[in-house]
Amino acid sequence: MKTNREELKQFINARSKDSKVRLVSHYNPDEDALGSLLLMKYILEDILEIDNEVLMYIDDQVDTDSYNMFEGIDEIIHGNVLNDLGNDDVLILLDIKSGKRIVKGSIDNFEIGHKYTVCIDHHNFETIEDFDIYFSTPQFNFYSNVELIFKIYLDDIFDELDSKFYEAGYLGLLGDTGLFKFVTAKYASSFDFASRLIKKVNKNPIEFELQYRRLSNSQLKALGILLKNITEVNKCKHPFLYSYICGEDEGLSYLDFKAAYNYFKTEFLAKTKGYQWGVCIYKYKADESLNMSFRSSTDSVNVKDLAMAFGGGGHPVASRAELDTNDFELAINDLVRHLDNNEILMN
Repeated sequence: MKTNREELKQFINARSKDSKVRLVSHYNPDEDALGSLLLMKYILEDILEIDNEVLMYIDDQVDTDSYNMFEGIDEIIHGNVLNDLGNDDVLILLDIKSGKRIVKGSIDNFEIGHKYTVCIDHHNFETIEDFDIYFSTPQFNFYSNVELIFKIYLDDIFDELDSKFYEAGYLGLLGDTGLFKFVTAKYASSFDFASRLIKKVNKNPIEFELQYRRLSNSQLKALGILLKNITEVNKCKHPFLYSYICGEDEGLSYLDFKAAYNYFKTEFLAKTKGYQWGVCIYKYKADESLNMSFRSSTDSVNVKDLAMAFGGGGHPVASRAELDTNDFELAINDLVRHLDNNEILMN
């Protein structure tokens, strides 16, 4: 029986030598998306040794200066992969399985429809199309996508890898688990995976994360705006905290804006006395659609279910939805109305 590595190499080799392998993850990337891109590039080039050119895409800006310790991070192309996709190219979807999450600003989902497509995604969202090679739930259940990639392509050679493989895996694992704050009993394998990585990287999670996740002065000022805008919502069935920010209105650079809301939602939501869950509502440009990022505790509102009600998804304690409005007040009113008028799933 062919191994997963052999199957992937055979699939790529069946294409012409001039075809490209285009790796793509979702816009508004978290560190699991970045780690997944790097990890697959290393696998294709260093282990499978394919002849085809491997290109990485995210339809968003990435702060490559902060992550410059990771080999290849500066090679990520900031653009829509579908604009460059050739008929004979191989498209590999990582941490995504829908067109909506590929193209920034997409409100409605759409079928990608490319002839040669591989999908590796740890989320349990339903797919609207068939893929040539497909690894996802319920076949596998992992909190991070990098753990899924290690399982299907690297598990039997784990001890033989270059250090960059372990570092990319550690990056993705720590990012998607929020330094293990979001791990539930169902995903306890994340701790086993982390234990194996720590022995290879020889840095504890905090020490490792501080190499790339430090806020600049301008990012701290942006974070201050979110802290100033914190609002309590008590007159509903499930009280919560929220904050909001429009980067353009505050005169922020896009990367400072992103760093601030990512730090805020990870480090402050669902951590305030009296509130077990919260929402960060944000947009960069004034006329853009709003995003809502939810964070919860393991004994509070299931925010994956809540995000799905607004067209998004994620995990029971960490999720996101992109709205079809750019009005902050309307977004909060719609959320409160949903909480009051529907049965809310709890963790």
